[in-house]
Amino acid sequence: LDRSLSFNFITSLPERVFVDLTNLQFLSLSFNFITSLPERVFVGLTSLQFLHLRSNSISSLPERIFVNLRNLNFLDLSSNSLTSLPEMLFANLLNLQGLSLSFNFITSLPERVFVDLTSLQFLHFSSNSITSLPETVFANLTKLQHL
Repeated sequence: LDRSLSFNFITSLPERVFVDLTNLQFLSLSFNFITSLPERVFVGLTSLQFLHLRSNSISSLPERIFVNLRNLNFLDLSSNSLTSLPEMLFANLLNLQGLSLSFNFITSLPERVFVDLTSLQFLHFSSNSITSLPETVFANLTKLQHL
């Protein structure tokens, strides 16, 4: 089961809007006008494997927004307005294999931001505003093939 809500004029989403979509595996909200998302917006998406949030105007994300997405394989946050990432943003995403953060305005990374991403193979991080990196920020990314 998949849903694409891309290329609309969505500016916001209510909490728990997807709560009953427990079999949904693919969700695209790309190319909208979303500026922020509530912490519990993705509650119920226990089967979700692919989440595309590309090309919105998201400037920040709640720290626990992805915590229940344990089956997530790919997350696209590219081309937004992110300037920073909460340290535990990707906590519990043990199955995540691909993460795109390119084309944002991220200036620094918390040291433990990627600590749970032990399955990550692809990390796209180009075109940000990073000036320095914590020494151990990539320490747990033992399966990483492409940076």
